[in-house]
Order: sequence, then structure tokens, then C-alpha cells
Amino acid sequence: LLIGQETHDLDFAVQGSGLSLARYLAEQLGGSFVALDRKRRTGRVLLSRPTNSPQYLDVASLRGDDLLADLKGRDFTLNAIAIAPTKDGNWQIHDPLKGRQDLSQDILRMASLSSFDDDPVRTLRAVRMQLQFSCRIEPRTRARLSKAVSLLHRVSAERVRDEWFKILQLTDTATALDEMDQLGLLQEIAPPIAHSKDLGHALDTVRATERLWATLGGTSARTHPGGELPLSESLRALGPHIRQRYTDQICDERSYLALLKCAALLHSAGAAPTTLAERWRLSKREADLLQTATRHYPDVATLAEQANTGRRAIYRFFSQTGEPGIDSAILSLAHTMAERGGEQERGNWMLQTQTVGRLLEAWFEHQGT
Repeated sequence: LLIGQETHDLDFAVQGSGLSLARYLAEQLGGSFVALDRKRRTGRVLLSRPTNSPQYLDVASLRGDDLLADLKGRDFTLNAIAIAPTKDGNWQIHDPLKGRQDLSQDILRMASLSSFDDDPVRTLRAVRMQLQFSCRIEPRTRARLSKAVSLLHRVSAERVRDEWFKILQLTDTATALDEMDQLGLLQEIAPPIAHSKDLGHALDTVRATERLWATLGGTSARTHPGGELPLSESLRALGPHIRQRYTDQICDERSYLALLKCAALLHSAGAAPTTLAERWRLSKREADLLQTATRHYPDVATLAEQANTGRRAIYRFFSQTGEPGIDSAILSLAHTMAERGGEQERGNWMLQTQTVGRLLEAWFEHQGT
């Protein structure tokens, strides 16, 4: 709110049980209740707005005896800011750690020396917030972060997964992944990827995926560093269908776009997607998407090379892949871009985008028939 950005969640710190109050609010407001952290008595209320996008109310029990103690126990100074009602009915800002000052100077600073030890998942959150708010991690904070990376095993797999997929949802995920690699975080989250000799290509494929997404209308292509990509008219025409798919959620708060970027990261690492999906506690549907996309993306380039996208070839392709064939098709383009360093031979590139266009048209408009 202080920097004028739209927010879809409100966080409450309350005396008593945040779990009980969250459950009560869900009942009264017609929302859904989720227990986020029973140990810290934190619950979430999910509300449906007219736009069908979710709005969250997170209700947590105070960490300590009062609001001051609670704020000092937060992760970063810019998150240690609260507003509270006064006796005369107004609102007062509480900012004991000078978070507004750090916010104005684009600095991400730990709230205390024990911030990362208290909750190691904050190491991941720091990387995400650095990009999300265009700030820099303060040197002493960065040093403490690096030492705490090895503590991530203490955190539940579900909490690590949730923060990991928030990073995959960022506009510039590749930069965040590169930062994670430098900090040693990628080795903790996905060891096969961090150890892969093709990590550079994998990161380039994530960048290519984001450029494709920008060109197809997910974000402004004009502001993307690589600019707009040349694509066949058949593929451009499917922009609304593609935008709908990749803005939709596949499970909980995880979008198809985040899963597509994950597939782009995994596709050349020699990692077993199902093993990592199990490590991240993903659903079977998510695991199947990763497995199918990374296995069948080469088939699309083969179809393009053979100029073979007739009805029988399309039927055979989707018989093997099902719905995740959509993701295989998009991944094939991203892989080609990364492999050729963005310098595609125009004729071959346009032929491949035409092939992808025909495949996706068959699925979106004829449900794969």
C-alpha cells in the first residue's frame, strides 16, 4: 500500500488464536478456511471476488506479548510495518524497525540477526522479494542468508514448495534462479538441476519461455529485454486461449505458467520430473504435466522438420500426450530459442511456430480431434 501497488491479501496479527478467528471469519463471510500453520496458530480465509480472483485474509496469533514483539519477530524490516486502530477510532502506523526508510531506499534488510535461523524459508523469500520490489539485499543480510541455506531441510516440504512456486511465477524468473544458484539455494531445492552441466541452457530456456509469454500477450512484449518474437499468424490467433491456460491455476496457488517454467528448467537437466515432483509434494496432475512436457517436446520439432502436421499426426501426438501436449508444444519453441541463442533461421523458425499453431488449434478448438 505504501508503494501504491495493488494487494490481494490482508495480514492480521491478533491476540488469542488466529486459527479460531480465521475459521469464524470464513463462516461469517462465506469464504473457505485453510489452516496454514497450526504451530503458530495461523489460518487463511479465501474469499471470492466478482472477478473470480481470490482474496486472502491471513490471521496469525501475535508472536510475543504485544505488537512490538510481533513486528521484531518478522522476516524483513519492510514487512515489519503495521497499522493498528487508536482509541479515538483512527489508524496509526507502527514501524519500529524503520522499514519505510529501507523501502524508500530499495533495501531488503533482515528484521533481526536470527531472522533466517528462526525460519529458513525466508532465504527463498528474500530472493523473491528482491526481484518483486526491485531492491537489493543488504550485505550483512546476504551473509546471514548464505549461512542459513543449509537449514532449509528443517522446513516442511509444503512451505518450501509454496515459496519455490512463487519464484517461478515472477516476471523475471530466470534472474531469480541465477541468484538462487549463486546463493546455493538451487542445490537445496533441486539438486539435479544445480548439478547439471546444462544449467545455462535450462536458464536460457526459462528466459525464452518468458519471452514467448510476453509476445503472446501475457505481459507487454515491448518492455521485454528481447522484444517481440516473430510468430506465425496461426499461433498468434490462439493468444486468448494460451493466456487463459497459463493464467489459470492447476492446483492451489500454482499456475500453469509456473509449471511451464518449471518444465523449461527441468527439460535438459537429466532430472527425473516425477522424483522432483514428489520432493515438492506436487499433485499427480502436476507431476504428469512435467513428465509429459519434458519427454515429448522434441516430437514437435520432428513434426515441423517432416512438415507432418496432418490430422493423423496431430491425433497421434495428443494420444500420447493428452492435455500436457500443449505444454510440450510451447516448450519446444522455448528450447529451440535457447539452443540457437535467439538467432533462429527465420524459415525454420516460422515453420515450427506454424506446427505449434496447428497442434494447439486442434486442441483448443477441436479438443485434440
